[in-house]
Amino acid sequence: VRDLDVTQSELSIRGKANTLIYLEDRKITFDQLKSISSSMIESVEIIPHADGSYGLLATGGVVKIHLRKDGGMIGSATLYSVVNTEGMVGESPRVNVLYSKGKWTLNNYLTAFEYLRGPYITRQHDTSGGAEEQTDTRDISRDKAVRDNLSLRYAFNKTDRIDVYGGVSASWGDNTQTSVGGGDRLVIASKPENQFYSVGAQYRKGWGHDGGNYFHMRIDYSKYKFDSRQGYDYNGLAERSSLKYDFDIIDIAPRLHLAIKENMGFNVGVQYQYASDLHDDKGTPTLGYISDGRYSYKILYYGAWMEYSATFGKSLYLKLGLNYSATDERNKDFMNHGNDISTWQDGIYPTLQGQWIIDRSKMRYLGIGYRHYYSMPNYNYRLPTVVWQGENLYSVGNTNLKKENYDDIDIYFSFDRNLSVSYNMSYGSNMVNVIMHQDESRPGTYFTRPENTAFSMMHTFRLAYAGRIFKFWYTNTYAMLTYKNARAGEDKIKHARVVFRSNNDFSVCKNFGLTYFFEALSKNKTESFETNATYSMDFGAYLSLMKGKMNIRLLYENAFYKRRITTTRGGGWTKRRINLSPDSHVLLTIGWNFNAGRQIKKQDLPTVNKQDREIPTF
Repeated sequence: VRDLDVTQSELSIRGKANTLIYLEDRKITFDQLKSISSSMIESVEIIPHADGSYGLLATGGVVKIHLRKDGGMIGSATLYSVVNTEGMVGESPRVNVLYSKGKWTLNNYLTAFEYLRGPYITRQHDTSGGAEEQTDTRDISRDKAVRDNLSLRYAFNKTDRIDVYGGVSASWGDNTQTSVGGGDRLVIASKPENQFYSVGAQYRKGWGHDGGNYFHMRIDYSKYKFDSRQGYDYNGLAERSSLKYDFDIIDIAPRLHLAIKENMGFNVGVQYQYASDLHDDKGTPTLGYISDGRYSYKILYYGAWMEYSATFGKSLYLKLGLNYSATDERNKDFMNHGNDISTWQDGIYPTLQGQWIIDRSKMRYLGIGYRHYYSMPNYNYRLPTVVWQGENLYSVGNTNLKKENYDDIDIYFSFDRNLSVSYNMSYGSNMVNVIMHQDESRPGTYFTRPENTAFSMMHTFRLAYAGRIFKFWYTNTYAMLTYKNARAGEDKIKHARVVFRSNNDFSVCKNFGLTYFFEALSKNKTESFETNATYSMDFGAYLSLMKGKMNIRLLYENAFYKRRITTTRGGGWTKRRINLSPDSHVLLTIGWNFNAGRQIKKQDLPTVNKQDREIPTF
C-alpha cells in the first residue's frame, strides 16, 4: 500500500514513528495485524495527520483496516510457527470471528495459545583506563500467553448504538540469563507472571441527515498485575527477589461532531484519565543487586481539543486544530522520600493541515502540515525501579524527567499515483534519551538512565515509488536521507544517515507469488550510542487456494544480514556490544477464511487500548 513502510517489526506512514493501527474502530498491535489474511481485507485507509480524537501520540498518523462484507458471520483462523537454528522459537493459533444478526453484532478475537522461545546472545567489550574486559551474555526465554478480546454491539437504528467490550490476557514465562565476564558469573532466573483485564463501553447518538451530527461517549477501565519472581546467583551466592506492580487505569472521553455544512465540520472533545500504579518489590540485601521498594505512582491527565475543517472549491482542504493537555504526576516512595515527586505540566498545542489538489486525474497534489505537541516519557521511565541487564549493566528510572516539546513541519508532494517526495523538519526540546554512565560504587559496572537532553533538530528527505514496474512485479520502495543536529550535555551531534527499503511482490500466477524485501541502513549516531551500517534480505512465497479461503505463506527472514554492533562512550571508557543472536528465521503462516449466512455490513467494534511499559535501556 502506498505511503506505508513495512519492516519485520513495525508499520509506519511515510517513515514517521508513532503510527497507530486500527481494525475498523478497534486499536490493534502490529502482531495482530500480521494474523489477518489479506484476502479478508476490503480496503486500507491512510490518515497521515490524525485528528484530536486519536490523542497526541498519533503523531505518525493512523492506518485503518476495513474487512470485507461477506456473510452473517465472517472470520479467519490463523496458525503460524517460526523456526531458526535454535529450533522452534514461536507458534500461535489465532481466531477472529465477526457475527451479526438483527440489531446485535458480536466480535471475538482469540489467541488460544502463543509460545515464544527467544535466545538473545550478546558479546560485550569494555575498555576503561587502557584495560579491556569481555562479557558474554546468553538469555534463553520461554514465554506462553493466552488472550481474548470480546465486543458486543446493539444498534438502536442506523445512527445510534451502544458497545460493551472487554479483554483478558495471561502470560507466564521461564527465563534464564547467564552473564560471564572478568572471572565473575551472574545467573538471573525468573518465572514472570502477567495478567491483564479490561472492560469498556461506548455510546453514540446521532441526529440530522444520515446522522452527520453525533455525540460519542467512551468509558474504559483496565488492570494489570505483574510479578517477576526472580532469583540471582552471583558466583554461587544465591538470593530470591521479586518486582511486583498493580496498575489501574480509568479513561473517560466524550466528543461532539457537528456537520456545519456539506463541506464544513467542527469537532470538540475532552478527556480525563486516572492511573494508579502500586509497587511492592523484594530486593536482594545480601547481593546488593536489587533494593527493596514500596511506592505508588499516580497520574491524572486532562485534555480538551477542537478542530475545524473545510473544503474550498474542488481543490483546497484545510483543517485547524487546538489541543489543551495537562498531566498531574505524583510518586510517593514509602522507603525513600527523596524520590517523591509532584509535578504539573500543561500547554496549548495547535495543528494545521492543508491539501491542494493540482490534478485529480493524475493524483497530483501538495500536502502541508504543522503540528506543535508534547510527549510525556513512558511512565515506567519515571519510576526508581532497578532492572539488571547482565553481570555489569543495569537500568534505572529518573523521577525528575520533564515532558518533550516538539514542532513538526511536513511537506508532501505526489507527482502521480506512483511517485512522491516529502520533507519533514522536527525540532524537539527537553528530549528524553537513555544515557549510559559508569557506576562509581561498582568498578567495571555501568547503568543506563533516561535524561532530558538539550535539543534535537532533524531534517528528513524521502523519495518513494509504489507501483508496477512490469505486469507481474509490484514494488513499494523508498530512499530516505536524514540529517540530525542535536546536543546532549556537552556532546554535540551532527550526523547524516541514509535508509533504503524495498518491498517487492512477484505474481507468478493468479494464486501464487514470490516476495523479496531488502533493507540497507548506513551508520547511525544518536545522543545515546552509535550503530554500524547494516543490511538484511527476506525471501518469501505465498499461495492462495479455494477461492481465497486458504492462504499459505512461507517467509525466510534475514536470509542474509549484517550483525548490529552498538558502541557507547563516556569519560575514559568505551562499551562495544555485538548481537550474536540467530536472526535468520523461517516463518510459516496458514490461514483459513470462513463466512456463513446473509450479507452483513462492515462493523466498527472497539476494545480497550493497552498501555506499554518500557524499560529505559538500549
